[in-house]
Amino acid sequence: MRPDPGRALLDDALRARTPAERARRGQALREQGIALVWQQLDRAGIDDPIGRVAFLLDRMYPEMPPVHREQIRRRLAADLAAGRWDGPRRPAFVGDAVEG
Repeated sequence: MRPDPGRALLDDALRARTPAERARRGQALREQGIALVWQQLDRAGIDDPIGRVAFLLDRMYPEMPPVHREQIRRRLAADLAAGRWDGPRRPAFVGDAVEG
């Protein structure tokens, strides 16, 4: 595998930051990633709550074992049928649906 030519620059930039700055940057990157996944979900046009949560899980946790994802899907489907859940909630920092 070829070395990443930007890795040394990134490492130097991270070392120059305080722990609090690194934590804030990490939080901002997580929020940006979540916002991108919700934008993808908006563009996918999935209306079914179970389909929506499956889409989110697939993109946010690709390493999650399929059996675990299926357990979550079954539990949420039961909660949906019982009226205890009505679908995933968009985090406040993501904002409204994005037109695609």
